[in-house]
Amino acid sequence: MASRSGYLFLMPRLLIMALAGFVFNAGAQLNISISTDREKYLRYEMVQVEITLSNFSGNSLIFSREDPTGFLRLYVETKEGSRMQAYDPKANLAEGLILGTGATQRLKVPLNNLYNIQKEGLYVIYAVIGHPRLAEDYRSELLTLQIIGGLPIWSHDIGLPNSDPDTRIKTRKVSLLVFPDKKNDLYALQVEDQDLVYGIIRLGNKISGSPPQCNVDALSHIHVLFMTKPRLFDYRVFDYNLQPKINKYYVIGSSIPTLIRDQELGRVMVTGGREATAGIDFQQEEADKTIPKTNPLPEKPPAPNANEPGTELNNDLDVKATGKLIGPETPSAAKKP
Repeated sequence: MASRSGYLFLMPRLLIMALAGFVFNAGAQLNISISTDREKYLRYEMVQVEITLSNFSGNSLIFSREDPTGFLRLYVETKEGSRMQAYDPKANLAEGLILGTGATQRLKVPLNNLYNIQKEGLYVIYAVIGHPRLAEDYRSELLTLQIIGGLPIWSHDIGLPNSDPDTRIKTRKVSLLVFPDKKNDLYALQVEDQDLVYGIIRLGNKISGSPPQCNVDALSHIHVLFMTKPRLFDYRVFDYNLQPKINKYYVIGSSIPTLIRDQELGRVMVTGGREATAGIDFQQEEADKTIPKTNPLPEKPPAPNANEPGTELNNDLDVKATGKLIGPETPSAAKKP
């Protein structure tokens, strides 16, 4: 989990907020905390914030669509302490939520759908919840995260297949990025055009002395072959939306696995080495953790000024961000760069 520690220079202003009506969790009737699965994210990578709510009020709390109702909001500040503007000033992340007596519920919120966090740098986020039946509003502890950029080490323009011979062919750019993490540099694959980033996927650790191999076939599928452990190679194939198509492993045999392309047919394949055997050459459980199950960004990307924040509730309750917000004032909508 990412660190919940805040910045000292933020504390004076946040303490003033607490005196103005926000209280921390000690002895609270509502307990609220937030977390992320990592501390560093690539630009355009989806940042999933998990909000945990626990009800100690002795009563069920209903966050309805009627007035008055309770509210739940996420706030984002830069490292300098200035609050960022939200896409939707009326977003209420708890609308439709019923928090039973003594119940604990967890909500997963894509932070990118609420705020423009594409710029590299440090961000401080916190959540605030309130309800008309409670005398106080409650704020979580501070959580810090960093947005970093990757260094492109390979790129290629690809055309999107289109059966209409009279239609102009749309193109996208695929790039292999390398970026620093806690212990090792990592590889990531990104697909974009002039207006949108269609997806970005982490691939694995960079192994010194073994540069990755990349190519594109006749169907605009993206092929990547890279060493993930000594003698073990990871072979991935994605379509132009970064949906995974193939994932195999190869080991060094009498020769080293190599990615080649048939110049006449446009077919890309692995030659050399031999296909690895699960349980002998690698552990399937460890390998599965590195395989993306779905595209991290939607196949149909949001418009440049998306204004429909989305949430996912672990217990399958339907939470929509369209209700009237009761609580702290929210800034006006932001413009994406």
